[in-house]
Amino acid sequence: MKKWFLALAVVILPLLSIQTAQAFSVSPLKYEITVDPGTSELLKVTVGNSEATTQQFRLTSVPVTMDETDHPQYGVAGTEASSWLKFEPTQYTIGAKGKKEITITINPPAGIEPGTRVVAVVVQEVADNKGTVGLSPRIAIPLYITVAGKVSEALRISSWQPVQKVFSSLTWPIQLTLRNEGTVRVPLLGKVVVKNSQNEAVSEKIISLGNELFPNTNRSLSLTVIGEKTEPFLPARYTVNVLIQYGASKTVLNSTVVIWVVPVFWWIVGGVFILIIIGIILYKLFFKKRKFVSPV
Repeated sequence: MKKWFLALAVVILPLLSIQTAQAFSVSPLKYEITVDPGTSELLKVTVGNSEATTQQFRLTSVPVTMDETDHPQYGVAGTEASSWLKFEPTQYTIGAKGKKEITITINPPAGIEPGTRVVAVVVQEVADNKGTVGLSPRIAIPLYITVAGKVSEALRISSWQPVQKVFSSLTWPIQLTLRNEGTVRVPLLGKVVVKNSQNEAVSEKIISLGNELFPNTNRSLSLTVIGEKTEPFLPARYTVNVLIQYGASKTVLNSTVVIWVVPVFWWIVGGVFILIIIGIILYKLFFKKRKFVSPV
């Protein structure tokens, strides 16, 4: 009986010491806005306290960049847009089950280059009056700021390379890297066309390139391209062309690589041929050595 009581105490006591995370809500969860350089725009964010006690919240802004896999990176150096946001005040008290509408001022400086920037508005619970800190949950609201003016769309295919030049099958891993060198984010559409040595299209496929690509951002994709349905009997040469359409202008870029397919049968034939050549060479060397050996 005493063992059961000790086991129950080991399970229950840690649970009693865990502080429940305080909950809140934020609306909207994403903002997109266009603003002229040197002017101010106001945004409204509603924060709701879901707890039965009064809570305090703090608003901050952090820069956002997109990595090569199209995932946001918060708080790393990238855009100056986080300094354009002002919160007055930066900390708010919201009563139990209450809501508060918070005003955010966006003020890009005059003369700033037109284009798209990304910043995050971070809403976070702060310590209560007793100085107790809970799990400090936070919510980041992506804010897409487009500075009005003449913008440029410029995309570059940095790399379109297979992992190797010669394959034994019709399945080819190819690495694609894109870079947005313009000033605005651009939507992307892609297609891969495979042609044989007679320049006949034997395969076409629409490829997914992810979400819009932000300015001064790279995107790397690992693609698997499949050639024609029937494997060739003889070694064959293929060209693989990628076509990328981007932006409102629907400009199309393309890049081509050459791939050779040597079926397994010919690898075996080649291996046997090499072994025969090696055997002939060794035989001649051995025969020549015996020929010039003096009799005892």
